[in-house]
Amino acid sequence: MTTQFLGQVDSGPWDVLADDYHADRTCVSQSMISVLRASPAEFHGRFVDGSLPGKPQTDPMSLGSYLHDMIAGGIFDRWAVWTGGTRRGKVWDAFKADAAAAGKEVVTADQAKSAEGMVTALRRHSFVARALASADETEQPIRWNDPESGVACRGMPDLYCASMGVILDWKSTAQPDRETWIKGAANYGLHRQAAHYCAGVEAAWGSPVGFCFVVVGTAPPHDVHVMRPDDEVMGLGRAQVADSLAELARRCHEDDWRADDADGVNRFSYPPWAFQE
Repeated sequence: MTTQFLGQVDSGPWDVLADDYHADRTCVSQSMISVLRASPAEFHGRFVDGSLPGKPQTDPMSLGSYLHDMIAGGIFDRWAVWTGGTRRGKVWDAFKADAAAAGKEVVTADQAKSAEGMVTALRRHSFVARALASADETEQPIRWNDPESGVACRGMPDLYCASMGVILDWKSTAQPDRETWIKGAANYGLHRQAAHYCAGVEAAWGSPVGFCFVVVGTAPPHDVHVMRPDDEVMGLGRAQVADSLAELARRCHEDDWRADDADGVNRFSYPPWAFQE
């Protein structure tokens, strides 16, 4: 039996540093739920016994993190900005090594400029500007126990505004048009993120909230779209999160991390277009 996610926690704000929050392996985040849904074995390797490494940082991830820090008020002491152009060669290798030794993440000068443009565009949007001006919490870690499964959960909403009754989540993207973004949201399971964070904020502060994704383009003119999931999308998110947490509780009790079809044979066919000459 694996008990690390089944302990009781005090629901509410969690006084923990960001690095310690991300390193925590006692509470389940929305990204961990996505890993479980894709591969229970990977979940076990990354978050239970530590036998598998985490995913490497990508350029879009670095840009997104830098943008979050700028919006939160400029936490720049953990960043090193590379101004040397192409990222290769001895100078680049030495820069990376120095940054790593200092515990800093790296962004390029172009990424920093992009983030500045995105922040300016976000502050020009009236809804976003109002939420930023009246925010109660910015990137405040919270934790709670799911009442049905008993699983300990965690989250760190980008912005919570009680007076507007809303959580905002920043999403930077190279393709900010609404149709493309909605397709990506469905593929990446962002409905689960919205449901998970709403459950956490309601548990932490006792008030039901809505959820909005704030989508901003990484390239000029940095178009901004505020996207609010409708009731059907939120219902799908709540159902999938509930199913995933129940599955996690079962797997913890049984210490079973195999795929559901681990002992079976999968029969497959092709979609109709594959049979067209």
